Amino acid sequence: MKKNWQIVISPLARKDLAGIHNRTKQIWGKDAANRYSDLIDLGLKNLQNNPNQMGVRIEKEIKLNLYSYPLRNVNQKPLAGKVKSPRHVIYYQISEPNVIQILRILHDKMDVGSHLRT
Repeated sequence: MKKNWQIVISPLARKDLAGIHNRTKQIWGKDAANRYSDLIDLGLKNLQNNPNQMGVRIEKEIKLNLYSYPLRNVNQKPLAGKVKSPRHVIYYQISEPNVIQILRILHDKMDVGSHLRT
């Protein structure tokens, strides 16, 4: 039987989403920003279906119970347009039964440890 996972997006991750969209729109335009947002949404839906799917990494050297899902691992076939080089990573924890807490969505060049300190 398939589990129904609930996604909870932290305030910091919501801020990340807005910043990613605004920065992408500023540099590459509205259409590119919308494609990138669609890719992030698809990545979140993938995690909701299976938080341990292919491409997910356990990040125990950064924090206990921390997982990462790079957007470059998201299958883009269902999307209307393709993102050429996705560079962001979804960081999350699995809490209570069937709850995925999205902590941050960070560029792959960012210092993850400093952005996820508790």
